[in-house]
Amino acid sequence: MKRTDSPKKQPVPFAVNGQRENLLNTTPAGDNTASYDAGFPAVTMILKAAGGLPPKGQDMNQILYELSLLARWSSAGALNTFDSAFATGIGGYPKGSVLLSNASSDIFISTVDANTNDPNSVTTGWLSLLNFLGGAPLNSPAFSGTPTVPTASATTNSTQAASTAFVHSASGGVVGDARNVAMTLSAASATATLTADEVLVSTALGGSVFRIGSFNKSVNLATTGVGGMDTGSAPVSGYVGLYAIFNPTTATSALLAVNATSAVIPEVYGGANMPSGYTASALLSVVPTDSTGKIIVLYQQGRNVLLTTTQIASTTSFINTPTAVSLSSIVPKNCKTIDGIMFVTSGNSIRPTLRLQSLPGVDNGMKQIVSGTNSSYNSMQAPFSNLVVVSPQTLYWSVMKGDSSDTLASAYAYLTSYTF
Repeated sequence: MKRTDSPKKQPVPFAVNGQRENLLNTTPAGDNTASYDAGFPAVTMILKAAGGLPPKGQDMNQILYELSLLARWSSAGALNTFDSAFATGIGGYPKGSVLLSNASSDIFISTVDANTNDPNSVTTGWLSLLNFLGGAPLNSPAFSGTPTVPTASATTNSTQAASTAFVHSASGGVVGDARNVAMTLSAASATATLTADEVLVSTALGGSVFRIGSFNKSVNLATTGVGGMDTGSAPVSGYVGLYAIFNPTTATSALLAVNATSAVIPEVYGGANMPSGYTASALLSVVPTDSTGKIIVLYQQGRNVLLTTTQIASTTSFINTPTAVSLSSIVPKNCKTIDGIMFVTSGNSIRPTLRLQSLPGVDNGMKQIVSGTNSSYNSMQAPFSNLVVVSPQTLYWSVMKGDSSDTLASAYAYLTSYTF
């Protein structure tokens, strides 16, 4: 077969203005009406003299009309969206079926037979076709256009539409990738606004990925649902995670807060209270709350959260072996690294050593300082950065003698920021 064998395309369905009747599912006994079950019934194939009835022209027009509608749709290169009734009628879509998302911004391929899951809300059995093929994103130069979505207004309303949101290929990033995330709270508050130049959200790990441009959303921990807590009240003296969530049908995005106090929360929202229609998400922030359930004073840049300098440990006695220091009241379980300052002061002219480390028996990545050597200046302070938190909310520290006659006045460690 050659490209020159391409058949003529018909822009108008057959008998579009002709006499037609909707076809029946089954033909009544003795009737000459065509149906999907019997086609033209047997009575239309018997001689009239023997009691037969002629087939109806309206039925023939309707049959050809419906077939030409399907042919015209196919000729236009159009894809179908998920149809629940049709899926039930055929026993589910077969493996390899290709469907367009409801928002016309994603393409799904079925990876299993008899697939009745709606890929717009349930990703089981479906993959992004572009990810599957390793193709270009819909917004790449390889395509002549981009999907049309509402444009964000200048407000920070949590339910406003995103300015850009497109399906993303596997080679273009992972969920949670973001550019210039920022959030500032100069006073403790139940409300906060988080901004980013661009955010990537996903339906699941390995699922369909969407870009959201000019992200500018607010959250209110005193409410629930879109722009508030996913369920319940804000935790008191705990932690909240903030997810960017996205509705591909309406191309709207928002923030959703979750209680992140008792466990490490995932990069994609894993709770049971996602607002209706929102199927994609990405973790953008995990921050502390105070005794009233408000977010504390902080500044976030990217995945780095800057706090008011907070003491994490202090001692006036030597600690000869690495001892656990709990950070549970300062950083969330999602914390990956911390920055801070160490202080150590000798009680004489000898030099005690202060060490902070990730694990008690591992020196790799350890931070340490040694006090001064001058008898009139026997203190030392030094900042540290990127100390890895391996065990959630736990570090280890020790303060050791310079020699047997050494004495210790004090040792302190403070935290200034953390990453998640």
